[in-house]
Amino acid sequence: MVTYADIIKEVNLILKREYPNIKRYGNDTVDNAVPPYFFVEVVPLGVSRESKNMLKKSCSVKITFVQKTIKQVEALNVIEHIFEVLGMTLDVGGRKLLVSDYSHEYIEDHGNIPQISFSLEWYESTEYHDGDLITDISLTIEKKGSK
Repeated sequence: MVTYADIIKEVNLILKREYPNIKRYGNDTVDNAVPPYFFVEVVPLGVSRESKNMLKKSCSVKITFVQKTIKQVEALNVIEHIFEVLGMTLDVGGRKLLVSDYSHEYIEDHGNIPQISFSLEWYESTEYHDGDLITDISLTIEKKGSK
Protein backbone atom coordinates (compact mmCIF):
# COMPACT_ATOMS: atom_id res chain seq x y z
CA MET A 1 0.00 0.00 0.00
CA VAL A 2 1.32 3.47 -0.94
CA THR A 3 1.10 6.03 1.87
CA TYR A 4 1.41 9.81 1.71
CA ALA A 5 4.54 9.51 3.87
CA ASP A 6 6.05 7.16 1.25
CA ILE A 7 5.49 9.83 -1.40
CA ILE A 8 7.19 12.54 0.68
CA LYS A 9 10.15 10.21 1.32
CA GLU A 10 10.56 9.43 -2.38
CA VAL A 11 10.38 13.10 -3.44
CA ASN A 12 12.94 14.00 -0.76
CA LEU A 13 15.26 11.23 -1.99
CA ILE A 14 15.08 12.62 -5.53
CA LEU A 15 15.82 16.15 -4.31
CA LYS A 16 18.69 14.90 -2.16
CA ARG A 17 20.21 13.03 -5.12
CA GLU A 18 19.81 15.95 -7.57
CA TYR A 19 20.59 18.82 -5.15
CA PRO A 20 22.76 17.37 -2.35
CA ASN A 21 23.79 20.82 -1.06
CA ILE A 22 20.22 22.08 -0.59
CA LYS A 23 18.39 20.99 2.57
CA ARG A 24 14.85 19.67 2.55
CA TYR A 25 12.21 20.51 5.15
CA GLY A 26 8.65 19.56 6.00
CA ASN A 27 5.85 21.05 8.07
CA ASP A 28 7.57 20.16 11.34
CA THR A 29 10.85 22.02 10.73
CA VAL A 30 10.16 24.87 8.31
CA ASP A 31 10.22 27.54 11.06
CA ASN A 32 13.95 26.89 11.63
CA ALA A 33 14.86 26.62 7.95
CA VAL A 34 17.79 28.59 6.55
CA PRO A 35 17.76 29.30 2.77
CA PRO A 36 18.39 27.82 0.34
CA TYR A 37 16.03 24.91 0.94
CA PHE A 38 13.19 22.87 -0.49
CA PHE A 39 9.93 22.59 1.41
CA VAL A 40 8.04 19.41 0.43
CA GLU A 41 4.43 18.70 1.29
CA VAL A 42 1.74 16.28 0.19
CA VAL A 43 -1.86 17.47 0.14
CA PRO A 44 -4.37 14.60 0.01
CA LEU A 45 -7.05 15.34 -2.58
CA GLY A 46 -9.39 12.48 -1.93
CA VAL A 47 -10.09 8.85 -1.35
CA SER A 48 -13.04 7.17 -3.00
CA ARG A 49 -14.27 3.61 -2.88
CA GLU A 50 -14.45 2.32 -6.44
CA SER A 51 -15.75 -1.10 -5.39
CA LYS A 52 -15.85 -3.35 -2.32
CA ASN A 53 -12.19 -4.24 -2.87
CA MET A 54 -10.73 -1.12 -4.51
CA LEU A 55 -9.89 2.43 -3.35
CA LYS A 56 -8.88 5.33 -5.57
CA LYS A 57 -6.49 7.77 -3.87
CA SER A 58 -5.07 11.06 -5.10
CA CYS A 59 -2.85 13.85 -3.83
CA SER A 60 -1.00 16.94 -4.87
CA VAL A 61 2.73 17.22 -4.20
CA LYS A 62 4.13 20.71 -3.64
CA ILE A 63 7.83 21.55 -3.71
CA THR A 64 8.69 25.10 -2.68
CA PHE A 65 12.19 26.32 -3.54
CA VAL A 66 13.36 29.08 -1.18
CA GLN A 67 16.55 30.70 -2.40
CA LYS A 68 19.05 32.63 -0.31
CA THR A 69 19.12 35.33 -2.98
CA ILE A 70 16.25 35.49 -5.47
CA LYS A 71 17.52 34.45 -8.90
CA GLN A 72 14.82 33.85 -11.46
CA VAL A 73 17.03 32.01 -13.97
CA GLU A 74 18.28 29.61 -11.30
CA ALA A 75 14.71 29.00 -10.11
CA LEU A 76 13.49 28.26 -13.64
CA ASN A 77 16.40 25.86 -14.19
CA VAL A 78 15.47 23.99 -10.99
CA ILE A 79 11.79 23.85 -12.02
CA GLU A 80 12.64 22.41 -15.43
CA HIS A 81 15.23 19.99 -14.06
CA ILE A 82 12.84 18.53 -11.49
CA PHE A 83 10.25 18.08 -14.24
CA GLU A 84 12.80 16.15 -16.33
CA VAL A 85 13.95 14.01 -13.40
CA LEU A 86 10.40 13.07 -12.40
CA GLY A 87 9.51 12.00 -15.91
CA MET A 88 6.13 10.36 -16.33
CA THR A 89 6.11 8.29 -13.17
CA LEU A 90 7.18 8.47 -9.55
CA ASP A 91 8.45 5.15 -8.19
CA VAL A 92 6.99 4.62 -4.73
CA GLY A 93 7.25 1.31 -2.89
CA GLY A 94 7.79 -0.69 -6.06
CA ARG A 95 4.87 0.97 -7.84
CA LYS A 96 4.93 3.55 -10.60
CA LEU A 97 2.49 6.41 -10.00
CA LEU A 98 1.62 8.59 -12.98
CA VAL A 99 2.80 12.21 -12.59
CA SER A 100 0.16 14.56 -13.98
CA ASP A 101 -0.67 18.26 -13.98
CA TYR A 102 2.96 19.36 -13.42
CA SER A 103 3.02 23.15 -13.02
CA HIS A 104 4.62 25.95 -11.07
CA GLU A 105 3.72 29.33 -9.71
CA TYR A 106 5.29 32.05 -7.62
CA ILE A 107 4.02 32.46 -4.06
CA GLU A 108 4.44 34.63 -0.93
CA ASP A 109 4.00 38.37 -0.50
CA HIS A 110 6.32 39.45 -3.28
CA GLY A 111 5.47 36.59 -5.64
CA ASN A 112 9.11 35.57 -5.95
CA ILE A 113 9.27 32.11 -4.37
CA PRO A 114 8.73 29.31 -6.91
CA GLN A 115 6.46 26.43 -5.99
CA ILE A 116 6.23 23.31 -8.14
CA SER A 117 3.14 21.13 -7.95
CA PHE A 118 2.02 17.90 -9.55
CA SER A 119 -0.74 15.37 -8.99
CA LEU A 120 -0.64 11.65 -8.34
CA GLU A 121 -3.54 9.21 -8.57
CA TRP A 122 -3.48 5.48 -7.83
CA TYR A 123 -5.61 2.52 -6.82
CA GLU A 124 -5.28 0.35 -3.73
CA SER A 125 -6.69 -3.08 -3.11
CA THR A 126 -8.73 -3.37 0.08
CA GLU A 127 -9.30 -7.11 -0.25
CA TYR A 128 -8.43 -8.85 3.00
CA HIS A 129 -8.27 -12.58 3.75
CA ASP A 130 -9.04 -13.84 7.24
CA GLY A 131 -8.14 -17.48 6.70
CA ASP A 132 -5.20 -19.36 5.32
CA LEU A 133 -4.49 -18.87 1.65
CA ILE A 134 -4.33 -21.91 -0.58
CA THR A 135 -0.75 -22.30 -1.73
CA ASP A 136 -0.77 -25.77 -3.31
CA ILE A 137 -3.46 -27.54 -5.31
CA SER A 138 -3.20 -31.08 -6.59
CA LEU A 139 -5.48 -32.99 -8.91
CA THR A 140 -5.90 -36.73 -9.21
CA ILE A 141 -7.80 -38.31 -12.08
CA GLU A 142 -9.08 -41.86 -11.68
CA LYS A 143 -10.79 -43.90 -14.32
CA LYS A 144 -13.77 -45.82 -12.89
CA GLY A 145 -14.49 -49.17 -14.28
CA SER A 146 -12.70 -50.63 -17.27
CA LYS A 147 -13.92 -52.63 -20.28
